[in-house]
Amino acid sequence: SEVPSASQSLFRIAIVGRPNAGKSSFCNQALGKERVRVSPVAHTTRDVVEIAWPILPGHDVRLVDTAGLKLRRNQPDTRQVSELQAKRAIERCEGAFFFVDASQGIGQTDLRIYHRLQTAYTTVIVVVNKWDLKFPERIWRSQREARKDIEAALQADHGVIFHSTRSSFSVPTFQRLLAAIDAERQRKISTTLMNEWVQQFKRDGRFSQVHHLVAVKYAIQKGVAPQRIYCFGKFASGYTSRKNELVRKSLLRSFQEHFDIRYGPVFFSLRPSKKSNAK
Repeated sequence: SEVPSASQSLFRIAIVGRPNAGKSSFCNQALGKERVRVSPVAHTTRDVVEIAWPILPGHDVRLVDTAGLKLRRNQPDTRQVSELQAKRAIERCEGAFFFVDASQGIGQTDLRIYHRLQTAYTTVIVVVNKWDLKFPERIWRSQREARKDIEAALQADHGVIFHSTRSSFSVPTFQRLLAAIDAERQRKISTTLMNEWVQQFKRDGRFSQVHHLVAVKYAIQKGVAPQRIYCFGKFASGYTSRKNELVRKSLLRSFQEHFDIRYGPVFFSLRPSKKSNAK
């Protein structure tokens, strides 16, 4: 693959999903030409294919087409190699289009793939493909029903795109999406604004249970792309990893609402306060 110029920001997007979810067809449609082999037979794509996608000015955007994933044990050696390549590709990408087949809905295979995406430090956009199918061939009756079902299954709220390779490709839609994702990933937040958020969090009655577990003193932004936040406070006795997960999710919800974070990810590290006079 080509090396981006100094004036361009590299932005790789992994195309991820179960076999035969329409990932390669999407790549060809987005590129406006046949660059990736497409077949109705599952597992046609076995190697990771990285292709330049000139869609966003000032950015070297790459589509990274991956093999369909099942993430099961006891698969043939060729499938294991393909899935290992796909996993490594996901880990080095800044974003991922997570393809869900509208004729299949969300199943255990999709949940396994999503879990892999969660651990890969990447922004996830759910692409519901084959939306041109008519109900009942399509699992969901409406986009509202699909969003609700997907959010419940993933236990998270992600951006969702409803797509069909039979329809015309909307370049402006994806330009706006990629620009918004990149801006959010690179956003720097001042210490003053972080402290304002902490004070709001402490006043928010929705998180009263969390306030009994940890008294948050202050927070800092430790890094961007993706967002990394360190929260410091005083922990109650008997603080466990299970309670830590509740605190982390509450902080994430509050942070996303306060700073209008729509795409993520945001990683929180909870640490004992070192400043006795921090407010």
